[in-house]
Amino acid sequence: ESNQCLLWSYVIIFHRTAAMANELFTTMRVLSTLVLICAYVENTIEWSLNPLSWFSRARGCQLKLNSDLNSGHEPIFLVKTRHGFELAMPELVDEVGMFKLAKGDTLFVACPGNNNEIRGFANYNGGSVMSRCVMDKTLELKGKQVVSSELECKNKVFAKLKETEKECGNNIGEEVQLGFEVEGWHPLVTVCYYRSRAETLHATHILFGSSLLGAEIKEKKKYFIKGPSNIYPGVNPASACLVVT
Repeated sequence: ESNQCLLWSYVIIFHRTAAMANELFTTMRVLSTLVLICAYVENTIEWSLNPLSWFSRARGCQLKLNSDLNSGHEPIFLVKTRHGFELAMPELVDEVGMFKLAKGDTLFVACPGNNNEIRGFANYNGGSVMSRCVMDKTLELKGKQVVSSELECKNKVFAKLKETEKECGNNIGEEVQLGFEVEGWHPLVTVCYYRSRAETLHATHILFGSSLLGAEIKEKKKYFIKGPSNIYPGVNPASACLVVT
């Protein structure tokens, strides 16, 4: 009888211990779940308040147009898509225009124009040089790490004039495009031009809506670039175009 009572005591103690352990396990599981929920909410709030926080943690690159690029002979930037090369489009974050790249993403750098090249890359040969995001403002070009503001062309980049041989303006004008020729043709402005009168009938270009809030601010040009002489027969552009300062 004594042994039986002792056995029942062990059984009762075992059940109580098991119940306490189960309760403790349940409590710890609930606390762990609450910690995970709090962490998720905190990260979500942080992301909503600061859209760049994820990129900062991932150590990607954010190149602001008005502060992180070269202020002298700035190059142009291209991206490669399944359609070929296209001009890179900056994104707007808190009314700041920037190129956003995840670590390892590529951005192609180019300096269109005669005898132009990226400083420090003599074997440029008129094409583009692929850069890869390292982190923050640092890019890697041909094994060399460069801060984005140090990317500079030897000369100013120049656009070209391209005759499309398409008629416009009730067939009295012809379409002429102004754009960059590097890794293909990238038109910026299309003009309906009346050649015999050296007169522009109309011009079209694309405005990218709200992204204009983050546009790069440049000084107004105090010069113009002469196109091919066959575009304006019998007209002297220097006397026809007066710059008022």
